[in-house]
Amino acid sequence: MTETKNELKLHVLFGALAVGFLMLALFSFSLQMLPVADLAKEFGIPGSVAAVVLNVVEAGGAVTTIVSILTAVGSGGLSLIAAAGKETIRQYLKNEIKKKGRKAVIAW
Repeated sequence: MTETKNELKLHVLFGALAVGFLMLALFSFSLQMLPVADLAKEFGIPGSVAAVVLNVVEAGGAVTTIVSILTAVGSGGLSLIAAAGKETIRQYLKNEIKKKGRKAVIAW
């Protein structure tokens, strides 16, 4: 099994993405299991206020999740583009060295 560094990084990226989705699912499940009515009764908060607070917290969590997913994909994509560009330049220079010779390419 011969993996290049780029393939290994992509594998790690997808693994981290899968773990992130699993954590998101578990977090969502845990929010449904919280005794919200008991907490509202304990602190003396009206139900409408508790509902508004929970909606704001859930919206903030959703926005945070979306931003983190986009950041992860963006940073992974940029590193892949940079790696592809580096390999393309390297291959181009090797071809030029074969055509013109090392000294001519350095002088160019």
